[in-house]
Amino acid sequence: MWQAGDNIGAEVVNEPGAITWDDLRTPDPDAARAFYSAVFDYRTEAMPEAGDDDTLVHLPGDDAPAGGMGGMFGAPDGTPAHWVVYFGVADATAAVQVAERHGGTVVAPPFDTPYGQMAGLMDPQGAMFWVAQVDTAAQPDRSG
Repeated sequence: MWQAGDNIGAEVVNEPGAITWDDLRTPDPDAARAFYSAVFDYRTEAMPEAGDDDTLVHLPGDDAPAGGMGGMFGAPDGTPAHWVVYFGVADATAAVQVAERHGGTVVAPPFDTPYGQMAGLMDPQGAMFWVAQVDTAAQPDRSG
């Protein structure tokens, strides 16, 4: 855990090159929602377009979602719970091409979602992350 001081953490969010979203993936989403709601006073809401297990997470008093929580989305048995980070990009297809040129691996090629085009990547050391084409005008202000 971390207690914010004068800075909420990331100085740049919701634009190309910055974190734009994060999801908790867990084999027991109900237990995770109960835990995070009790410890951090998060409010969760169903996100039907993403599946039965998926919910949006809201910080206390904030209508804009801060992230999501849900099931494992077909991860192999034994995969531990983990956070998935999404980085904003201006063009998901171009970002995938740059990643491949620099030693990255495409785990999920660009595809359209209700939230914009996304792709799954792995860096040369094996860390997985996602890129999401962002419309900066549609993002909540998280500047602190």
